[in-house]
Amino acid sequence: MALFKNNFLRKDNDLKNDINHLLEMAMAEHQNGQLHSAEIKYLSALEIDANHLTALQLSGLLAFQLQNYQCSIERLSKVIFLKPNCFEAYNNRGIAYFEQKDFKAAVDDYSLAIKINPNYAEAFYNRGLARQELGELDDAIGDYTSALSIKPTSSKIFNNRGIALQQIKQFNNAMSDYEHALSIDPDYAEAHNNLGTLCKEMNLLETALNHYSDAIFFDPTLADAFYNRGITFQKLNRSSESLNDFDQALVFNPQNTEALNNRGLILKKLNRYDEALSDLDKALAIKDDFSEAYNNRGNVRFALSRLEDALVDFNKVISLKPDDREAYSNRALVLKDLGRFDEAMADLNKAIALDPTYPEAHWNKAVQLLLFGEFAEGWPLFEWRWKTKQHIGTELTTSKPQWSGEANKRVFLWAEQGIGDEIMYASLIPELAASSSKLIVQCDERLIPLFKRSFIDGIEYRCRKSPAPEDSYDCHIPMGSLPNIFRPSLDSFSKASKAYLHCESERSQELRKTLLKGEAKTLIGISWNSSSPIAGAHHRNITLSDMAQHLDAPDVQLVNLQYGDVSDEIAKLKEDHGIEVAEVSEIDNRNDIDGLAALIMACDQIVSIDNATVHLAGALGANTKVLLPFNRSWQWGLDRSDSYWYGSLQLHRQKNHGDWKHVLKTIK
Repeated sequence: MALFKNNFLRKDNDLKNDINHLLEMAMAEHQNGQLHSAEIKYLSALEIDANHLTALQLSGLLAFQLQNYQCSIERLSKVIFLKPNCFEAYNNRGIAYFEQKDFKAAVDDYSLAIKINPNYAEAFYNRGLARQELGELDDAIGDYTSALSIKPTSSKIFNNRGIALQQIKQFNNAMSDYEHALSIDPDYAEAHNNLGTLCKEMNLLETALNHYSDAIFFDPTLADAFYNRGITFQKLNRSSESLNDFDQALVFNPQNTEALNNRGLILKKLNRYDEALSDLDKALAIKDDFSEAYNNRGNVRFALSRLEDALVDFNKVISLKPDDREAYSNRALVLKDLGRFDEAMADLNKAIALDPTYPEAHWNKAVQLLLFGEFAEGWPLFEWRWKTKQHIGTELTTSKPQWSGEANKRVFLWAEQGIGDEIMYASLIPELAASSSKLIVQCDERLIPLFKRSFIDGIEYRCRKSPAPEDSYDCHIPMGSLPNIFRPSLDSFSKASKAYLHCESERSQELRKTLLKGEAKTLIGISWNSSSPIAGAHHRNITLSDMAQHLDAPDVQLVNLQYGDVSDEIAKLKEDHGIEVAEVSEIDNRNDIDGLAALIMACDQIVSIDNATVHLAGALGANTKVLLPFNRSWQWGLDRSDSYWYGSLQLHRQKNHGDWKHVLKTIK
C-alpha cells in the first residue's frame, strides 16, 4: 500500500509539472501574440486537468481575443462554477456577452462582479457601456460616476460619460467631461474627436473643426475624425476640403458606407455625377438596405435624366421606409418628368400627409400646380420656399410685416433667386408702384440702369448688398411673392406690358451698324449655356457647334450673347466649321446687362436655351426662340409654345431627353 501511494504521488507531481510547463509556454506565446500556438498549449493543459482555474481563465481570455466569444463564455462560466466569487471572471464574461450584443446578459454579469467587489471600477465602467447600448442613459451615467469615484484620473471614463451626457442633451456637462479627459490626457485623440462632434451639434462649426484637426494631429489614422471633419466642412459648404477628408476617411476605412454616401453627395453637388454614382453604388454593395444611399442615388440618376433608374431607387427607399416623406417627394419629381402627373401629385400629397410641415413637398406641389397654370392654388404654396433647404437663411431679416396688397404703403421689394428671376418678376413692378405710396426696389446692381430707364420716376433702387433701412418702409415683399397678389389667374397676365424693359436705343442702333458692316444680313443673337447652380441645369445646355451649324446661312451673321469667356469655343467653331460668331468686345455680357440689352435689340432674332438671356430678351420684347429641355420648368407652363410672361417668346421643346436635333428642326 505504501509503495502504491508513493508511485501515485510521483505521477501526480509529474502532471502538475507538465501543466505548469505548458502554462508557462502558453502565457509567453500569448503575450507575444502567438495566439493559436498558445491556444493549443492551454487546451493541452486542460486535457490534463479540465478544472484548472488558471488554464480556464487564460484560455477564456484568449478565445475572446480570437473573437470566439461563445467559447470564451463557456470557459469563463466554468471558472465561475468552480470559483463563484471570482469577480474578474464575471466581468470578462460580461465583456464577451457585450461583443455578442447580448447587453442585458452583460449588465447582469457586471452587476454580479460589482456585488462581489463594490470597488471594481472596471465593472462599473463596463456596465455603463452596456447600459448605454440599451438606451439606459441615466443609469449609464450613474455607473460612470461610480467608476470615477473609485478611479478619478481615468480619461477614458470621463470621455464616455461625456458621450452619454451628450446623448441626453446635457451639452455643458458633456463638454466639461471631455475637457476633463483632455486635461488628464492632452493627446487623447478620441476625446478631441468627441468634443468636435459636440461642438458640431451645438453649431459651433469652426470650433468643431479645430478639435477634429487636433484629433487627427494626435492620431493621423483616426478615420472617424476625418469623416466628422468632412461632415463639418460639408455643412460650411467647403466642398473641396470636405471631399479631401472623406477621401482620407475611406483610406483608413474603405467600408465606411456613411463616408461613401456623403462623398457621393459632394460629388453630385460638384456635378461629378459619374463619380457620385460610383460611391453610392459602393455604399449599397456593402449595405444593401441603406435607404439614404438609395435616395441619394435616385437624385443623381434624376439629375442625369435616368428617370426609370431613379424611379427604381425611390421605390426601394419606400419599400425600406414606407413613411419616408423625402422619398415620396423625390419620386414625385421623377413621375412629373415622366408625364405621370396624377401619380406625382398623389406622392406629394402622401409626403404632406406623413408630415404636414415638410416644406419640400409643399414647394414641389406648388411647382407642379404652377406648371399646370393653377395659379390660385399654386402661388400660396409657393411661399413654402423659404423653409426649404435651398432657400433657408436667405429670407430678409426685418421686423416689418409682409405686404399683402394694402394701398398707400411704403413698400420694400427685395430680390431673391437669380438675375433671370429678378427680370421676370420685374414685370410686376409697375403694378406694385401704382399700389404703393413709395416703392424701394432692391435688385442686382447690374439691372439698376435698365430698371431706372424702364420704369416710372420716383422709385428708389438699392443693390442686393444694401437692403433698405427699416424706418424707410412700412412693409416688405420678396419678388417671388408678387404673383400671389397680381397674377391669381392666367387671364391676369394680360395686364402686363409685353415689353416692359427698354434698352438705350441709340447704343443699340450703333451696335447694329457695327455688326452689319454695311451688309444686308440677318443678325441672330445666340446663347447656348446656363451657369445655373440648380441640379440638372446642365440639361438645358446645347453645344455651340450644334446650334451654329443649324443656324448658319450666307445671309446670316451670328452674334454672341453668351456670358462668360467663350472665345475658345468660338475660335474652335471657326476652325472646325468655318462659321464666324461676332463678338462685341466693348460689352461684357455677364456684367454689363444694359449693354447686353442694347446688343439683343440690335439683333433681328434671338435663339437661346433657358437662361437669364432669355428672360432679358423677353422683357425687352425681342423676337426670341427658346430651346427647352424635356424636363419641364414651371415658368414655361405645360407644353405651351408661347409664354404668359413674355409676349415675344416662342418655345421649342424637346420631345425626348437630350434630343436637341428635333428642337433645332422646329426653328426656321
